[in-house]
Amino acid sequence: MLTIDFDTRWKELIYTFVEEFIQYFLPDLYEDVNFSVAPEFLEQELHKLFADEERKGKKISDKLIKVRLKNGEDSFVLVHVEIEGDAPSHYSREVFKYYYRIYDRYEADITTLVIYVGDQVPLRHNVYNKNTYGTKLSFEFNSYVVKNQTEADLLASPNICALAVLANLYVLQSKNDYAKRFGFKRQLLNLLVEKNYSRKSIVDIFAFIRLLMLLPEELEQKLITEIFPTMKFVSQARMMFVNEYAVEVYGKTFEQIIAEKEQILAQQQEILAQQQAEKEQILAQQQEILAQQQAEIEQHILRMHTTLHIDAEGIAIALDKPVMFVQSVLDKHKK
Repeated sequence: MLTIDFDTRWKELIYTFVEEFIQYFLPDLYEDVNFSVAPEFLEQELHKLFADEERKGKKISDKLIKVRLKNGEDSFVLVHVEIEGDAPSHYSREVFKYYYRIYDRYEADITTLVIYVGDQVPLRHNVYNKNTYGTKLSFEFNSYVVKNQTEADLLASPNICALAVLANLYVLQSKNDYAKRFGFKRQLLNLLVEKNYSRKSIVDIFAFIRLLMLLPEELEQKLITEIFPTMKFVSQARMMFVNEYAVEVYGKTFEQIIAEKEQILAQQQEILAQQQAEKEQILAQQQEILAQQQAEIEQHILRMHTTLHIDAEGIAIALDKPVMFVQSVLDKHKK
């Protein structure tokens, strides 16, 4: 079974498409962000806050992003993003713990987003409540459950992050059925080159899709040699995408792979033709030998009949041949 590193794939996606990511997952925040100031990624500092958890082998916070707001030069919000696979039932408590430690460190406005990318999602996946003798706490945060999304809604979205979610959804739906995942991946890659994205965006999201929707080697080969040839005469941009895919996976261009495949096919066809010719030659030789043996038997039957005056029944007994066969030989030569 192939192992998929959801966490790493999503972290790379957030870093590459941070503006699109915030637009898709946190649209209200997106409207207030000043993207003329590049977002800052602070998780290296954040990791120091969770050193104890790290030493105990627990998962530490994924991404902490500082974004400037439009309403002032020093105004900013920290975006805390968690990518969670199979979350335990108490996971919202962990999210709250991350929140208060971040707040204690920065004393800044924070918005938290948890993206559940696996099949196991807690019932209370966006809230943590605690009530101790009249002291009450209610912590609500943004959450996004991939498995609850629909293909139609994701396809309708112009945001490139919707394709990332769709790739994740396809992985969950195909599970270990790689033939099914192959069909999903083919569909998604065809869709990708049809979208009006920049070349860089296509290359970047392609890397996410390729590594998230893992397939066995033979199916990856099939994706290139059987699916991508249909793109051959569509456009130069599409062929460029195909070649980037092939070079990244196999270290060869699409044309080189196809040329090798055609050479192998030609060699196989030549071998099959040679084997067929050899079979036909052997068959012809066998038929010739059988014809010679038949002629010898017939001559022997005739000699026994004409020289020794033995009738058909006697010849049949002597040669262990059917009487009808012997008689047919005699009748043929009487004519």
